[in-house]
Amino acid sequence: MIKLVELLKEITEGKQVGDVYHFTSMANLKEILKSKILIPSKERKYISFTRNKNLATLGNEKHEVKITIDGNKLSTKYKIIPYTQTSPETKFDDYLFKRNPNIFKKSDKSFEAEVIIPVEKYNNKIDILPYIKQIDITNYNFIKDRPLNNIEKKEFEKYDIPINFIEYIY
Repeated sequence: MIKLVELLKEITEGKQVGDVYHFTSMANLKEILKSKILIPSKERKYISFTRNKNLATLGNEKHEVKITIDGNKLSTKYKIIPYTQTSPETKFDDYLFKRNPNIFKKSDKSFEAEVIIPVEKYNNKIDILPYIKQIDITNYNFIKDRPLNNIEKKEFEKYDIPINFIEYIY
C-alpha cells in the first residue's frame, strides 16, 4: 500500500524522469515555438519522447532538430509513462519498417528508452515551451547549405532558449 506521504510527494514533485528528448524537423520546430505546444501526429494519441539523446535517426529518417526537455518539470503537469513500440502503428511506421525491418526489435539499444504522454485528457496537446532546456540543430548540412536567415534568428532569440548547432556523422 502506498503511504499518503509518498503519494503527496509524487503529486507535488512529479516523477524523476530526467531529461527527455523530442526529435523533429526544422519546419516543425518553428511551429512548436510559435504555438508553444506539441500535438501528436494525426495517427497517434500520444506524444513521444526518448531518453536516448543520441537518437539522431529513426529507421533511415534523419532528424534536423533535437529538443531537450526537463522531464522532471514536465512530469509535474503531465503523466509520463514508459512505452515500447514493438510493431508498426501507422502508415509512416510501415514505411520505416520496410526500409529497416529491425526498427521495432528489442535488440535495438534505444528500444527501452521511449516515454510518452497520452494527450487525450490534455485536449490533444501539451504546453511545451516552459519545459524546453535547449535546442540542438543536429543536421549540420542543413545549416551549412542554408544558414538561418535574420528572421529565423530573431524568431529563435525571442524565446531565450539556447540553440546549438551540432554536427552528427551518420
